[in-house]
Order: sequence, then structure tokens, then C-alpha cells
Amino acid sequence: MAEQVCEQPPVSAAHAENEHFTYDIVSAPATKFQGNSLEVYPKGRTRIGLRRSGEVFSHVPPQAKVHNLVLGRTWVDSYGSFLVTNTASGDKVALEFKPCGWFGAGQHEFDGHVVDAEGNAKFAMSGKWNSHVDMCACKPDGTPVANAPTRRLWTCAAKPEEDHYGCTHFAWHLNSTKYLSRPPL
Repeated sequence: MAEQVCEQPPVSAAHAENEHFTYDIVSAPATKFQGNSLEVYPKGRTRIGLRRSGEVFSHVPPQAKVHNLVLGRTWVDSYGSFLVTNTASGDKVALEFKPCGWFGAGQHEFDGHVVDAEGNAKFAMSGKWNSHVDMCACKPDGTPVANAPTRRLWTCAAKPEEDHYGCTHFAWHLNSTKYLSRPPL
């Protein structure tokens, strides 16, 4: 269930649940148009509750900038802090999304740590938000443990070949009549 609560300024709320999780979001982004780009400053919160463990995670995403709205190839850059908090235990994931530099340097990159309630780092995380997430064990001060294996937590699936808009397989299924059990009306 989703509702746009207010049009100006834009405020939205949504709720979803199944036997595994609950998902709640209140979103009230602020935007700033800068000629050929648009900056989006997220405000609000997202909560995800896991039914099996009873844990609840809360986060606010980093800000984003949409480049080349008028001229050139449009692309999105996310940058800034991203903090995910386990409200039950106090554990946190603190990630820093790097802004894209000249000639694409650092584009889509992030790094950070999984930190316990006492502030001790447990794992170092890094990757590119559009392709993969890696994790390895680290010392309480955040430096990686020598010879610790790096584990790939997530890899982005290949995009559908027949798609020309950069959609995922999930979005492609949602927008395609190919997978309907009955023909559309």
C-alpha cells in the first residue's frame, strides 16, 4: 500500500508485509534544480522488520544527483553517508558513498564498516552500488585483518537483453505482458 500524502512538498508513505518481513517508508525528499542537474536530498525514514528474528532496521539513503537532464547522457550519482541501524541491538552499518570525480573516477564506489553497539568495527565493506558488495573481517579499529578472505555478498544480475531502458529483470516482468496468464483486456 502506498500513498502520496502531499503533492507540494512531495511526501509519500508506504507499507508492505508478508510472512517474512514488514516494510514501512515515509519519504519527503527536497530537490534542487541546477540547470543541467537535479540534486535530491532524502528526508524521512525507512524501516524493515524481520519477522523470524524480530529485528528492525532503520535507514535514510544518501543524497543523489541526476546529471545531464537537458544535454548529454543522463546518469545518477549517489554520494554521502548511509547509516543502517539495528534498533534492537544498536549495531550499525556506516557506509560512505563517494561522489564521482573527473572522468568517472570513483563512480558508484562506497566503503564502510559494520559496527557493534559499543562502536567496535566487525567487518569492512566496499564495492560499487551498481555491481557488487564485498565484505571482510576487520579489527575493532576498522583495519582489515591480515589475510582475511573477502566475501562477495551481492552481485548485480545481468540486465535483460531485450530491454533498452536499463531495467532489471524484476521491472521488466512488471512492465511486460509476455508473462500474463491471460491476454490483456
